[in-house]
Amino acid sequence: MRLLFFKLMMLCCSTAVACDSVRLVSIGRNQSGYVDRPGTYCLGKDLHHTDVFDLETFSTKRYTGSYILKIKEARDSGSPAGDYYRIDLSGHSVSAATVDMVGIRSSGRLRRAYVLNGRIIVPGRDVNNIGVFIPLSNKDVEGFHIGGTVLNYGPGLPEYEDTPFTGLQGQGKPRYTTTNHVIENMDIRAGYRGIVIGGGNNVIRDSRIEVDGYTALYAYGPGTIIENNTIIVHGKGDKKQWDAAIKLRDADNAIVRNNRIQFDGSLFEKGDAAINLLDSDNVKVEGNMITGHRRAVRVNGVSTFVESDTKPSL
Repeated sequence: MRLLFFKLMMLCCSTAVACDSVRLVSIGRNQSGYVDRPGTYCLGKDLHHTDVFDLETFSTKRYTGSYILKIKEARDSGSPAGDYYRIDLSGHSVSAATVDMVGIRSSGRLRRAYVLNGRIIVPGRDVNNIGVFIPLSNKDVEGFHIGGTVLNYGPGLPEYEDTPFTGLQGQGKPRYTTTNHVIENMDIRAGYRGIVIGGGNNVIRDSRIEVDGYTALYAYGPGTIIENNTIIVHGKGDKKQWDAAIKLRDADNAIVRNNRIQFDGSLFEKGDAAINLLDSDNVKVEGNMITGHRRAVRVNGVSTFVESDTKPSL
């Protein structure tokens, strides 16, 4: 019943925009979606990856980090980097029975990627298990150093996502390309993380994001807006020091407003912080409903924020 209601809601919310079909690629008995040129695309069917039994190992095949739908930067001169990629799932779902997959992921130097109007279900526990994964190219972030070595992929890597720039041999804050991605009107259910997204001026709104782990959404880059979402974490698996339902780094001038953020773990456990800020200046935290957490905001590195109208008062 919930799935039927969800599809009807998505169809109502989808706008009447002319679109091309997402290209489908067969991988054994499963199908994956593939977009490699800018444009407006619609998904015409549910994509579900079933388990595949490997006779050689006599076990289920693992596809850790493999995608179900991929958005790839166009490489030909007729489609320069910076164009618009709109992926409308049209009420359809992208899902897997196989653990530790990625629902939708990008590669290359994308700008203005829109992902909207659909459902993603990807179970798992591995750090590569993500609902929507839109990382930055190493050409789109500059000035991230590890031990004096430039490692511009760093902010998007799990092992460095909590490393403050202030500890990197006096280097300044990394510089991010403006990407203007939008994730909107999505229902995402993942094991490890719901969304990982990098770049400047990205927006996540009007969505439901639920994960088995401790962090539902990790965004790095300035000007991020997270609004009108329902975010639920269940607190399963390994717990890390800086876990929070929402993690932001280098997110100067970000806005987190009008979200319902819920920790729904064991009877006697609470989440530490709903929002963790790393090296993020002038962040506005407004009108959020926060339950199951000890505090609304925790800071790491050099961060400042203004919090208002949090319910209940923490």
